[in-house]
Formats: sequence, C-alpha cells, structure tokens
Amino acid sequence: MTALDENIPFIGLTNQYSFPQLTDNILQATGFSPYYQVEVEEATAILQLVKKGHGVAFTPETSMNIYDHQVKHLKIENKDFTRTIGFLKHKYMYPTKISQAFIKKSQAYFDNL
Repeated sequence: MTALDENIPFIGLTNQYSFPQLTDNILQATGFSPYYQVEVEEATAILQLVKKGHGVAFTPETSMNIYDHQVKHLKIENKDFTRTIGFLKHKYMYPTKISQAFIKKSQAYFDNL
C-alpha cells in the first residue's frame, strides 16, 4: 500500500453496516485512520459523491459499474485481511434440494480456494 495523505476526504457508509468497520480495521492495521467527510446510508450515494469529486471511497466490487468511466476502481488484494461470510436459513423451513445443492457447491468452491 502506498502512503496515504491524512487529509484525503473519504466518503463512507454509516456504521450500521459492517463494510465500513471492515475497511477501517484494515486501514488502522496499516497505521492510517481515514478522515470521513461524509457518511451516507446507500452505496449509490457514495458513487455519486465520488463522481462529483467530493472524495474517495471503499466500495464492494459488486456495487461498481465497470462501464462507468467517471470513476476509477482500484482493486485491493491483500491475503493478510479476510472477511467472514456465512449462510443463513430459516430454522423451521424444510431445506429444498436446490438450496442443499447450492450450499454444497458453495462449500466446495471455498474449500478449493
């Protein structure tokens, strides 16, 4: 990671989401504390503010429109930082064959990483 200017205005999601907690932990582990100029409740608002030049932001790759040339998306790869995900299911619902197959396929995928 290159040196970051302490005065870069960041745009982020409010702390009711786990994503800003994840990114803040990663940054703080590198010795950097982001200065949030604004915190919003929707990822689409973040992208609009970045497009207007109000700051920079971390966003999940899935929230990006790769065909939008007004925003430069940089991918960060660091195997020292991980994110835990899980499956949720209703405890009283009978698991369907398709949901069981999806879970099995997903487990195999992550086991092979």
